[in-house]
Amino acid sequence: MPLQTAKPASRFDAFLERIGTLTAENILSDETFAEIFVQENEVYRQQLINRLRGRAKELHIPMENFREMLAAHKAFCKKREREQNEMRRRQIGNDQAWYRGGIDENEFCKEFLRVRPIRNINGLFYDEDGAVPAEMLEQEIHRIIAPYVSRKIAPAVKGLMDALRIAAYAPAQAPDPKHIHVLNGTLGVDGVFLPVRQFCLNRLNVTYEAERPKPERWLAFLNDLLCPDDILTLQEYLGYCLIPSTKAQAMLFLIGSGGEGKSRIGVVMNEIFQNSMVSGCLQDLENNRFSLAALENKLLFLDDDMSVKATEDGRNLKKIVTAESPILIERKCVQPYEAQLYSRLLAFGNVPLRALFDHSDGMFRRQIILRVKPKPEGRADDPFLAEKLLAEKDAVFNWCFEGLQRLVKNRFRFTVSERAKKNLEEARQENCNLIRFLADNGFVTLGDPQASITCENLMLCYEYWCRINSELPLKRNTAILYLKTNAEKYGIRYSYNILNDRHRRVRGFEGIRQMIRFGGTDV
Repeated sequence: MPLQTAKPASRFDAFLERIGTLTAENILSDETFAEIFVQENEVYRQQLINRLRGRAKELHIPMENFREMLAAHKAFCKKREREQNEMRRRQIGNDQAWYRGGIDENEFCKEFLRVRPIRNINGLFYDEDGAVPAEMLEQEIHRIIAPYVSRKIAPAVKGLMDALRIAAYAPAQAPDPKHIHVLNGTLGVDGVFLPVRQFCLNRLNVTYEAERPKPERWLAFLNDLLCPDDILTLQEYLGYCLIPSTKAQAMLFLIGSGGEGKSRIGVVMNEIFQNSMVSGCLQDLENNRFSLAALENKLLFLDDDMSVKATEDGRNLKKIVTAESPILIERKCVQPYEAQLYSRLLAFGNVPLRALFDHSDGMFRRQIILRVKPKPEGRADDPFLAEKLLAEKDAVFNWCFEGLQRLVKNRFRFTVSERAKKNLEEARQENCNLIRFLADNGFVTLGDPQASITCENLMLCYEYWCRINSELPLKRNTAILYLKTNAEKYGIRYSYNILNDRHRRVRGFEGIRQMIRFGGTDV
């Protein structure tokens, strides 16, 4: 039984206009009140009652007579509804195979799945349009059984949902990175389009047409936001998000001071991806053990206002970006299980992502950082910009698909400008000021195989450099670990046999020459 909503507005509007023509002879007639109670939308019904009451006052009809007639029709309608429900219950034995004085859960599930084909994969429901919220299915079940169950309907719905999870079980489906599912069919990465809808875990909210005009408003918006070579990077990344693949192993950050309009990109992506994406906070992926489960079978994770707070080590972020094998995830009240995640990470913020304890190259080689153009002085923001961009969503999808095809042709290597590479290096140095210290030849020089320095003196130099440059030094263990890990990169070698000022052999590094002295005139 589908849920009834409002009657056609034309019927409501027609009677609303006719109320003004009613006379004292027909305003309290059965036909007049029947026009009101045929409206199944309660809001429409109340509007008509208020308007009718006002007309009765204009005609000087006693309000007592009006209230009596109104109460009589309300009672009549309730009685008729009870009789209709009772009639339905008496006919159940002939109408529904799943009801014989009670609900047969097995028969109900068979009939439900015949009419509404769904699959239960890892406790989540999917149909040919992608993810189906459990609350939606509960509402559908409620509408079906409401005429037949008069008491304890909520437990009945819960029991049928549990039975449906068992009846609709299906094993996890391997990601298909060669096809994109849209509203009117299936689009291959090679450009071949088939007007056939298949079962999928992710269906995008767009209609594909190969010869669609370019999204001029979208392109003008991006031209005001980014440099031309960075637009190519964004196009490839958004195209990369269209397929369930992590081959490119990258996450994208758009950084700006604020007010440039970069969050409008997220609005458009949300309209295109809908149930195939999720919004949240990147830091939650690290701090909340249940957050990874939200990424299951999602193409995109969007953080449209990235926190300036640094993450601890970025371990989960790195796993998500490079996930090529199943990852252990956990839902509330559910035993942890393995799932193949392929959600790409897109974030907008005012500062690049920072990690408190992970200063390795692995944290940064997975990042692409684009800096947006500053907001021009005196620019008047368009409050309807989002609506204008959403009107081009189908054309924006074609634009993203062009980027995907270019990315695939380049073997999943992004077009990254020198500007973006510089952004990444600056972010790396901001996250680890030890890099800038090592580049300061006034304190240490690198690459001299005859030179050496103890860990103690190296840390004294580094901490002094931080003090005069108003920087916070890394912890000594963290700094030494970074140097040991990147020793080959800097042309140095960790050693246990460095002579200190007291001619004792201690730990230190070969290949680093100390350029300042402590206790002398250099400091």
